[in-house]
Amino acid sequence: MRLLLVVLVVASCARPQAPPGGPPDLSGPQVVITDPEPFAEVEAFNDAIRLTFNERISERGASGTLTQAVQVSPESGEIEVRHKKDGLEIKMEGGFLPDLVYRVTVLPTVQDLFRNAMPQPFEFVFSTGAEMLPNVIAGMVFDRLTGDVMEGVRVTARFQPLVVGGVGEAQGPTHVAITDSSGVFAFRYLPPMGRYALTGFEDANRNREADFFEPVGDAFQVVNGSDTVFTDMSLLRPDTTAAIVSDADVVDSVTVAVEFDDYLDPDILLDEASATLARDSVPAGIAVQQILHEREYLIRVEAIEDSLWVADSLRIIESVRVVDSLLVVGDSVAVAEALAVQPPSVPAPSESRQEDPDRDLPKRTIYLLLSDTLVAEETYEVSVSGVTNINEVADGGGTEEILRALPPVNSTAIADSLALADSILAADSAAATPDSIPPDAVQPDTIRPDTVSGDTIPRDTIQTDDRQVDRTKATLLWDRPGRSVPLGHVQVTGKPVATRRRDRSEREMPPWQ
Repeated sequence: MRLLLVVLVVASCARPQAPPGGPPDLSGPQVVITDPEPFAEVEAFNDAIRLTFNERISERGASGTLTQAVQVSPESGEIEVRHKKDGLEIKMEGGFLPDLVYRVTVLPTVQDLFRNAMPQPFEFVFSTGAEMLPNVIAGMVFDRLTGDVMEGVRVTARFQPLVVGGVGEAQGPTHVAITDSSGVFAFRYLPPMGRYALTGFEDANRNREADFFEPVGDAFQVVNGSDTVFTDMSLLRPDTTAAIVSDADVVDSVTVAVEFDDYLDPDILLDEASATLARDSVPAGIAVQQILHEREYLIRVEAIEDSLWVADSLRIIESVRVVDSLLVVGDSVAVAEALAVQPPSVPAPSESRQEDPDRDLPKRTIYLLLSDTLVAEETYEVSVSGVTNINEVADGGGTEEILRALPPVNSTAIADSLALADSILAADSAAATPDSIPPDAVQPDTIRPDTVSGDTIPRDTIQTDDRQVDRTKATLLWDRPGRSVPLGHVQVTGKPVATRRRDRSEREMPPWQ
């Protein structure tokens, strides 16, 4: 029992905590002393670099190890980091070589005993004989497929001398930078001036080498004197296999979408690609007029929408001109008829269009524009070849079957057809029925025009084309969904009556106008 109490007391005493009565420690450690000093010029040495913090630091980093929290550029050997009570000692295999400018960076994963991490990275430079020129090569690293910035990417820079006929092999020490949370990297004080080959890779296994399974990208940049230059890189996982067709679908009667198992670069032309559509009943099939990346297809669709909207705007302008001319001459009936046949306007593209923010990113789909329409309920075999994937591996392709389904049934169109058929049958019946009233039996109108009262005609009937039409039983025809035709196309019910046709100026507008 006594031994257990001793163990508990020792454990409680070893646990770090703030002094009683004082404010809690919420700030992270900061570097206060470096050896060598910042911007110092020293001789090459094989000793350690020493960093002193303003408080004791933990042997564990907030993420990773202390060795991973320290970067030394350029790298001439393996780096060893030793923990001290209030600092770090950094050694490099083979020592710090002459005629170089070294840049030491401590990442904000170093923390104190209360797990407060450094507020920001710390960096300083010193020279072993080379001139310290304040130049910078900086940039950002992106994921090639998603466009997102990438944090923790290892970026290396090596000097490339110019030779006769081009650029020589990269040589000299390897300068290193790690991207921050914004995907930004930077190399400072690079000697000598000239061209540098840049390579970025996601060092997942921390071996400081680009492996085949890790996303990688490259670029180059030239720096002279005190230049500050920028270059961005996109990382992509290596691949040596060609893209294979994984699916195909009918977009519309003259467009087919073909999907691959690999991404395609929208900037790589599809000039070498070819496609065919064939079916058993027609060996010749349908010719493919054009093959488009998804980005090109969307641009084409938007251009068509813009053209339709412009055409609709011109139609509206012409309609307004016609109505205005009718209003000038006072023909209100013609104005009403003109307004009744106006189709709905096409919305402006800006009102309905939602532009894809990822349009310029690689996609897996291409679009085939056909020379003829696909027959419904017929199976076609789609074959594509000569496609190059995003890793520039050529000869991709494959075969898939597609089936264009029957268009959906339009109930409104069926109702319109039935109404049209009814009106035709009614007209035929009226034409086939002989006139039962002898021509001589019709008496002329003996009532003077001025004696006809306006209340003589019931309000439930209208006068048009010398027939009495029951408004409650009239069937309107439709030339398209949601739009009525002029009054002259109503289905007439009732018997002919002998009435005097009024002048246009005397006619009353129908009650529903």
